[in-house]
Amino acid sequence: MSHNPNFRGGDVATTPTRVRVVAADNLVADALGAALSGVPGIEVADSDETAHVLLWDSGSDKSAAQRGVQQLLPAENGLPILALALDEAHATALLSAGVRGAVQRQASAVRLAAA
Repeated sequence: MSHNPNFRGGDVATTPTRVRVVAADNLVADALGAALSGVPGIEVADSDETAHVLLWDSGSDKSAAQRGVQQLLPAENGLPILALALDEAHATALLSAGVRGAVQRQASAVRLAAA
């Protein structure tokens, strides 16, 4: 089992997972943040706050999404990226490009928090 320096164990009530939401569309970013803010154990981080994971809406253009991963990875200094994908093929492409996880865009807030 490998060590993940971004994993924070413990009681989720006292140690919430801090999630930074990134999306090209501010409305999407705000909606994702609002949906996640009601999930126990999750805290939505502002862009200038320390986060444990980055939730990224990769958008609807598959080729642009893969280029976006390459731009995000160096800027985030190893922060795990969970991407929202259009479908299974898109998720596979995003994982190949370097994101840590992928969830389909129609996932519920609870499913996103679990991922």
